[in-house]
Amino acid sequence: MIAVGFLLGWCPSAIPQSLEGWPPPGVHKLGEAGLTAPRLLKDVKPQYTAAAMRANVQGAVIIECVVDVDGSVGAVRVRRSLDPTFGLDEEAMKTAKQWRFQPAVKDGMPVQVVVSIQLTFTLGKIPTSVPAAFARSAGDTTKVPALDEPWTDKSVESDGWRLTMSYPSSWLPTASSRGNLLQVVGVRGASRFTFVSLPALKPAAFSLREGLIADKLQQFESAEKASLPSRVTGASLGGVGQIQVESRYWLWESVRHAPMADVRLPQTLVPDLLRMDPIDLWVFNTTEADRLIQINLAVAVPKGSPRDQTEFDEHAAADIFVEMLKRFRIERAN
Repeated sequence: MIAVGFLLGWCPSAIPQSLEGWPPPGVHKLGEAGLTAPRLLKDVKPQYTAAAMRANVQGAVIIECVVDVDGSVGAVRVRRSLDPTFGLDEEAMKTAKQWRFQPAVKDGMPVQVVVSIQLTFTLGKIPTSVPAAFARSAGDTTKVPALDEPWTDKSVESDGWRLTMSYPSSWLPTASSRGNLLQVVGVRGASRFTFVSLPALKPAAFSLREGLIADKLQQFESAEKASLPSRVTGASLGGVGQIQVESRYWLWESVRHAPMADVRLPQTLVPDLLRMDPIDLWVFNTTEADRLIQINLAVAVPKGSPRDQTEFDEHAAADIFVEMLKRFRIERAN
């Protein structure tokens, strides 16, 4: 499987590894005042070389390239090499030259600009799964009222992107914590809470454009198991996987017994926190260009709630959350 990604980073016609003379004279860089970034119109997937397949070479090549005033790709260079021996670096450069863009604009005129393209070569299959709490039995036809009520859209901007999240109109937007862009709370009888928060964007260490192969997913799970105890006191990792919603992959992890210290509620509901068990938390990650977007789902129930009631609450929250993922939008904020 071949994955491609437009990183919007910042490309000489061969592959010099030095930055000397790069970018070429007259070429602009992203982030300049008054510069509108180019928009990808057509991408082309690279082809594996037979030698690279026999050698089981997998990974990503990052190409820097100049987008010309007509949207074509001019000069290219390898910024991060994967395989100079079996031809994947060369194949990535040839492929990048076939991409087409709507050109960058500065002061009302199209200009040359340097961007980054990530081309990922993988040979494995993309495994998908859902968190256990999201999996209903075949005979469970319970209807969730929130799916039928009106929904509200709210857009927030971060790091040059506009993110739009939809949620049931009866849910309560609350003050964000730890730099979150948006947090909404659903309250259902006996003070059962569902929290969904959208944290600020940050640089992505990987691309989820076409999902992760099994080996990469296992590496992610091992890393999370090792780091979670130091990041969230008293929490444990319940599982890791990835799910495809519409055309987008989401990398998820379930966290058991997460503390509630970071949850913010309207003042009238704060006393109810004292009657809650630690929350069950699911963290969903996706990527857009070189940004990591994370949406968190948390469910809190009163202490001592029967297990079947807790499972019902989690299933209901999962149904709503999947609908939120379907409606979630990511756009450039121009």
